[in-house]
Amino acid sequence: MYCHFADPSRDVHKTLLDMCLSGCDLPSRAMARNLLAEHRLSEQRYLEFSPNSGDFTSFVAVRKALEEYQLSHVRPLLKDKLAPVYARLGNVSNEVNLGPDARLGTVLDLTGLGRVYAEAKSTFKMPQFSTYEVTDPSSGTQINDFLAIQFSNPVRREAFLEAIFKALALYRRQIELRILPTWAVEWNSIVQYLDSNAPKSWLQAVGVPKDNPVWLTVISYPVSRLQSSNVKLVRPTQLDAGWYAHHFPSPPQVAPAKGGHTMFLDLCDGRQAFPPPVSEYIHEQVDFRIGDWVSGGKLLGFSVQSISGALDKQRRQHLGFLESVYGREVKAWMPDDV
Repeated sequence: MYCHFADPSRDVHKTLLDMCLSGCDLPSRAMARNLLAEHRLSEQRYLEFSPNSGDFTSFVAVRKALEEYQLSHVRPLLKDKLAPVYARLGNVSNEVNLGPDARLGTVLDLTGLGRVYAEAKSTFKMPQFSTYEVTDPSSGTQINDFLAIQFSNPVRREAFLEAIFKALALYRRQIELRILPTWAVEWNSIVQYLDSNAPKSWLQAVGVPKDNPVWLTVISYPVSRLQSSNVKLVRPTQLDAGWYAHHFPSPPQVAPAKGGHTMFLDLCDGRQAFPPPVSEYIHEQVDFRIGDWVSGGKLLGFSVQSISGALDKQRRQHLGFLESVYGREVKAWMPDDV
């Protein structure tokens, strides 16, 4: 067990405690608690992170260090020919070996792929994107309008999704400047939460808030695809997530093979029992296929609602989930005051 941020001898310890007790915003306090509870870092990984930290005398310095670490280590430039930090030897304690027949899943935000669609039209000359006329790749409204037309015909829906997966593969090989991670979940742990009539439930189950309407799809793919490409599957840490308060560290009692656990974004007040947690992992990107969409239940939908909620309530609920699975020791590891 490693407790680098919680070590009182380190400068960052006092800064993080001050953040927990101060009047700073809730996401910052949550981040401080997460870092103090982060036990999954090797000494090597902490030392790689700490040179970017300055003197850690303020949460501004901590946030800046996390952002710089994301760019230099978690999402390194392809030209630098460095493996992302989660796939390096210094992170071997977080490596996970699932059987080749095990399956992973991920929720893909299709609205967020505007730059991919633009390259599919202009560079890859894919006919499926010939009508893509979005002037602002960051405009969700324009992209949603384009996707609504493509998905309006159920007969063409599968063919267009297949074109998206092909465009993603081409973009990664020819355009992408960085090695980007995929955040994945163990398929059997999430499938029960995937309501085909409620796309927002897909994001709630993986703990990803969205403020604006998005087109979503769910894919399921075999672990053997990672293994055949020598891509490592690992449990994530807060350093891999960066400055992201909706990531929640897994307790020390959790075996690495269980990965992390996503934080549910729906509040389950009134349920007789806590649902089992979803296991979460991270790995380098691999190509997706239309068969992955079929294996995922052909889930495609438009989530028109904002998916966010009250972070403090979500965190307390998640602690309740973890305590129900791993016992009362969880409360000694992570306080519920945020």
